[in-house]
Amino acid sequence: MKTVGDILKKKREEKNLTFSEIEKAIKIRKTYLEALENGDYHSLPPAAFTRGFIKNYSDYLGLQSREILALYRREFDEQKDKRLLPQDISKTTDEARFGLTPSKLTILIVFGLLVGFFSYLGYQYQKLSGGPGLIVYSPAENTILTQKEIEVSGKTEPETIVKINGQTITSSNGKFSQFITLSQGLNSIIIEAQGRNGKSSKVERHVRLE
Repeated sequence: MKTVGDILKKKREEKNLTFSEIEKAIKIRKTYLEALENGDYHSLPPAAFTRGFIKNYSDYLGLQSREILALYRREFDEQKDKRLLPQDISKTTDEARFGLTPSKLTILIVFGLLVGFFSYLGYQYQKLSGGPGLIVYSPAENTILTQKEIEVSGKTEPETIVKINGQTITSSNGKFSQFITLSQGLNSIIIEAQGRNGKSSKVERHVRLE
């Protein structure tokens, strides 16, 4: 009596096909194809996968897959097959389960757009409700000098009123620079930027004149 492996092998050899050629065509590993032809079912994945392999292999060779599967069931007792999925099959199954499908891609795009939209709203709200941005280039905190004058410079947003120690100074497109006279000892310099919404930002620097 011919086995499943005998029938598959004979048909493959009649068609002069190699395992490598079949592997590329039906995406079943060469080692599994060899195991099918050798009747080595214990080297194959659990029965549900093996049946699929047999069907695809039989169809590719032009055999009646129903007949081949019926013969397989007589050869192999699936009820006694309690094996877990091989690691490579489990990995493939997990990848398929969590792979990127068109529907998942659409959800990700929509989610990304929503996150971007609400982030933009939050930025605009903060911009309108908070003080303008203020960066002070000079002087650095805790600078020690021997000369009485020091340059205070920095950058803020355009159309912002800039004050140094309460005195309004001229700014150009948000950039400002002003020399101030220091007193002997520790000096506190307060730079303030006031936006059109009335909100302000402050930076304080401490400079010592020796």
